[in-house]
Amino acid sequence: MQAVVLCAGRGNRLRPLTDVLPKPLVKVADREIVRSPVEELLNLGINDITFVVKYRSAEIEDFIRKNYSGEFRFVDQIGLGGTGAAILSARDHVSDEFMMLYGDNVFSPGTVRALFEAPGDGAVGVMRSPEPERYGCVELNAHGNVRRIVEKPKAPDSNLVVVGGYRFPPDIMQYLSTIAPSARGELETPDAVNLSIEAGSTYSCSSMEGTIDIATVEDIARYEAALCPEVQSRSTG
Repeated sequence: MQAVVLCAGRGNRLRPLTDVLPKPLVKVADREIVRSPVEELLNLGINDITFVVKYRSAEIEDFIRKNYSGEFRFVDQIGLGGTGAAILSARDHVSDEFMMLYGDNVFSPGTVRALFEAPGDGAVGVMRSPEPERYGCVELNAHGNVRRIVEKPKAPDSNLVVVGGYRFPPDIMQYLSTIAPSARGELETPDAVNLSIEAGSTYSCSSMEGTIDIATVEDIARYEAALCPEVQSRSTG
C-alpha cells in the first residue's frame, strides 16, 4: 500500500514556534511531530510515501531523508487550500488504495494499524471531541458505517470527528478533482468522501482515541502534561 502525509500547513496557531520551523518539525515531548506518522507507516511496511509540503518544504525533506529510508517523494501543494487540494496534489504518485495521515498528529499506539486493517472500501479515523466544530463531523448509518461527513459545521449534529487520517479507495482522486470549492474557498475532503459513499463505496470508522491533533501551543502543553508532568514542568519553567 502507498501513503500520503500532509505537511503543507503554515501552523499560524503554533506561532512563534512556526516562525522558525515548519509545523511538522515542531517538537512535542522532545520529538518532532512528523516522526509519529512516518514511523507508524514504516512499522506497517509502508515505505512508498508522498509528502505534500509547502511552507519551509526543504527543511522537511532534509529531515525525512536524513532520518528514514524509503521511496519518498515531496510535492508542493497546488491550487486551492484545504486537505482536498493537498491530497489531490499527490494524485500522480498514488495508483491504488492508499493511507492518508496528517503530518501534525501524534498517533496513539495501534491506531494507524487499526485504520490500515479496518473493513470496507475505505476507512475514517475518528474520535469523540468536545470541540467538533474544529473538525469534520462523522454521521453513521444503521450499519455503523459512515453516512456522511460535514466539514467544520457551525452547529454540529455529532461529536464523532475525523482525526488522524483516512484509508482511501483509488477513486477518491476522481471525486476530489470534481468537487467545487466550499464556502471557505477550499476543497474539502469530506465532500469527496460523501460522493464516494453516494457512488457505493463503504467507509468504516476506526478509533483514533488518544491521538492528538497538534494545532496550538496549548495542545502541546496538554499532551506533555498528560504524558509526563515532569516534561510539562520543564517546558513552562
